[in-house]
Amino acid sequence: MTGKMYCVIDELAHATDDMLRMVQPGDTIQRFQRLEDAVNTAVREDGSQFLIHWPYLDWTETRLRGQLLNLARSIQISIYDPHELIAEHEQWQACNIHVFGRSGQSPAPARAAGDPWAGWRRWLIGESDTMRKIVEMIRIVADRRTTVLLLGETGTGKEAAARAIHEASGRREQELVPVNCAAIPESLIEAELFGHAKGAYTGAIGARAGYFERAHRGTLLLDEIGEMPLALQGKLLRVLQEREIQRVGGGETVPVDCRIIAASNVDLAEEARMKRFRSDLFYRLSVVVLRLPPLRERREDIPILVDHFIERICKTEGLARCRVTPDALRRLADCDWPGNVRQLEHAVESAVVMSDGRTVLTAYDFPIDVPMNHAAPVPQPTSSFPVLPETGLDMEETVRRLEMHLLSEALGRANGNKARAADLLGLKRTTLLYKARSLGFAIA
Repeated sequence: MTGKMYCVIDELAHATDDMLRMVQPGDTIQRFQRLEDAVNTAVREDGSQFLIHWPYLDWTETRLRGQLLNLARSIQISIYDPHELIAEHEQWQACNIHVFGRSGQSPAPARAAGDPWAGWRRWLIGESDTMRKIVEMIRIVADRRTTVLLLGETGTGKEAAARAIHEASGRREQELVPVNCAAIPESLIEAELFGHAKGAYTGAIGARAGYFERAHRGTLLLDEIGEMPLALQGKLLRVLQEREIQRVGGGETVPVDCRIIAASNVDLAEEARMKRFRSDLFYRLSVVVLRLPPLRERREDIPILVDHFIERICKTEGLARCRVTPDALRRLADCDWPGNVRQLEHAVESAVVMSDGRTVLTAYDFPIDVPMNHAAPVPQPTSSFPVLPETGLDMEETVRRLEMHLLSEALGRANGNKARAADLLGLKRTTLLYKARSLGFAIA
């Protein structure tokens, strides 16, 4: 055997990006679900170099340790330990077993141009356990045709995850076409998605391709799909099943080959149960479901995100690199961030831009009044109106905080659905959006 034999051992027998970037001409990859099978194969391959990749293997388990030590007597072994879980590295090295991880030395060559995994990780900032699991799931599903459903609150990074999936896939050279289903008027959304024939309706002076055709051989992101009209959902289901579309006013079908990623900030399972979303479409979309966590559930990522945003904003604005005081970071990590990553990004941008060239940002530079999970108590009413404290109050600030609280409460009860939140507050949807912007409340 002239090259190395790479053994991928995990429950899915799937090669990850770390394995793929090591493979050179003449090397082979063999996939196993059991270490014993890999060892037996390696013994038969006289003189081969044996590299093991098993992301979640318990290397301290005595039986496995013994098998590897015996194998190392006749075959050069390398163990890739991406999560750096292996104890007693010195003992392994003494037995001619080379252990390496992400932060240690690695025999892997630099990534070649055109590496299918290069660059996509930049869309998923964070090192929390939750984000690591999302990264692993994206690695597994990226190069498949299967539909992916992204669920999460507003601002959690669903579009960023969609871009990561697209860039990690074989379709990365083609276009990713994002479509906000909530932003297109109901009377136009069918023509926008599927296109229209000449003369299909008044003003259609020529044929026009829709988003599905634009995304041919690429990826189509259907954002806020929970807002799609029921009447159109049946047509979308047919397109997903048949892989062909029919333009509005046209008679011929047009085949389309695009990867579908859907995203929603509402609970589609509950929407289907309440007959507000087609259950058959929900089942068709939810082949693979990725749930993006709210920022309050991964607070350990906030310092990493802040540093990432500062670096990018300073570079864009041509400013000197800023740093944030530990006290400011603690305060930022203590906030609940109802607008999630998007709200944090806007807060960092405001602090950097308004710093007037200062390179140290304190807690007072960020547009947050009180950490939301330790908010100062609002005076408790004895009737349907707040009581005026003896010491007085700042009326504008009290009203602002009350409105912020009501907006957050309504959006929470409505699972992020802006139309239903507006109904709960007795507002028009456009009024709710205007009010949120005027208060600096992050809302998509």
